[in-house]
Amino acid sequence: MKWPVVEKPSNSPLQIEGLFAAEGRFLRGIELTITNQGSETIVLIWDECSLVLPNRESLKIIHTGVKYIEKEKPQASTPIPPKTFVKEAIWPIDHITWTSSGWIERPLEIRTGDKISLHLAWRDSKGKHYAFWTWEIPLLPKPPPPPEVWLSISGIVNFLVPDAPPVIPWLVLSWTNYNKEGGLIGYVGINVGLGVSFRTFLGKLTQTNNFSTYWGWGTVLFFLPYIEFGFIYQTGWLAIDAGLWWIYPRVGLVIEF
Repeated sequence: MKWPVVEKPSNSPLQIEGLFAAEGRFLRGIELTITNQGSETIVLIWDECSLVLPNRESLKIIHTGVKYIEKEKPQASTPIPPKTFVKEAIWPIDHITWTSSGWIERPLEIRTGDKISLHLAWRDSKGKHYAFWTWEIPLLPKPPPPPEVWLSISGIVNFLVPDAPPVIPWLVLSWTNYNKEGGLIGYVGINVGLGVSFRTFLGKLTQTNNFSTYWGWGTVLFFLPYIEFGFIYQTGWLAIDAGLWWIYPRVGLVIEF
């Protein structure tokens, strides 16, 4: 997401837009679009650029194209011709670590209202130049909650099959899926009919929106398909669930763990 720029040089030929990948209290990636609005070529001097954290700690950075194993070596400069732009992903060198599973970029801890700055160095025909661009950290999206376990206990009303009981028990043990905004969007599970069950909610279930319609599909006896439609109403750890299983009415309760 784009963050608001609160400080930038007034006489620089460079224009910088930043895209920040943040979730919860952590910043996990930065991509810059650097545009040369001037009339001559500008050369970025990466070895003199840094990222300044909210606590004013200045960290040396690497950019797109630099191999992590060579992060401590001098970096080649990047020329930007007039009226053109480059896209560069940057990250602090001290937050790139080798582990047993390979290189990882350790996230930066941030807070809403703090400021993060880029100290950029470049060269043109007049010599070297330095400037700061500063962004204020906005209200950050919360990470989606971890999956919950649901146990759905319901009965399917039988009015067509004469040799079957009038109410057929239907149990589904499922695990929920959430979107980035924390809204419940569906689940995947296993059912008592020796099959799998998938459900998609047509309205996002949240703490302030307890009602949603849904549709779902799955299998019984391993591969025989079924479809369902209905609605669900949440009340804390318990939910009321009703709808149609094929053409058969179904009603029950969902227990959330």
